Formats: sequence, C-alpha cells, structure tokens
Amino acid sequence: MLSTQKNFRALCLTAALLRTDDEDGVAITGNESRRALAKGRVTAPGDNDITFSVLRALLKVPGRPLLKLFNFCIHLGYVLQAWTRSTIVPIPKSGTGKFLPVSLTSCFSKVLEHVLLTRLLFRLQDKLLP
Repeated sequence: MLSTQKNFRALCLTAALLRTDDEDGVAITGNESRRALAKGRVTAPGDNDITFSVLRALLKVPGRPLLKLFNFCIHLGYVLQAWTRSTIVPIPKSGTGKFLPVSLTSCFSKVLEHVLLTRLLFRLQDKLLP
C-alpha cells in the first residue's frame, strides 16, 4: 500500500511539474542555475564531497551535464535520495557544554532548491503579505 501511495504521489508531482504556463516553462535555464550557484557560499559539502566550486566548473562543461541532470529531476518529479540525506555534525558552543547541530546537505540539492524557491517566490510575490 505504501508503494502504491508513493507512486501516486510521484505521478501527481510529475503531472504538476510538467504543466506549462504562458509565463514560464518547466525546464531550468542556464541563467537560473548560474544565479543559484552564485548564491552558494563556500560551505562544507554533504556526503558526496562535491562543493559549489565543482558545480560551477560543471556549468562550463560542453553538453551542460549539470543542467541536464536538474531538468531530468524536474521532468521526472524525483530527486535522488542521496541528495536528500544530510550529515549532522555537532559544533560545540563556546563557554557551555552544549552543542549546535549543523546539517551538511548536498550542494546539488541546495542549488536545485534555490532555483525552485526563486520560481515559487516569483509566482507568489503578489499573493504574500509583508
């Protein structure tokens, strides 16, 4: 039953993502990915050890494999499970015996999430209250 519900949700998400409007298409453009990568700071990478600088270098590779990968995820309505995992690292707070948990997530996921957040905010900008 869980498998059936998971497949149904995936189909609903795929159908929603494949719907196009007059305002914008579904495919992520090179400019969107460049802007999202420009926002990426030098941070510790997730489990795959791929940093923002590696992703920026991938933008220059002929054939645009990074953009194809992101658009493939959008088209399928599915994100790799490895991108959703995070490693939680406890950072000690100074002067106390407490720790601050820091979650290290995949830079792939961070970039894709930023593109989708930018699109969502653009669509909702006139509907949101200050």
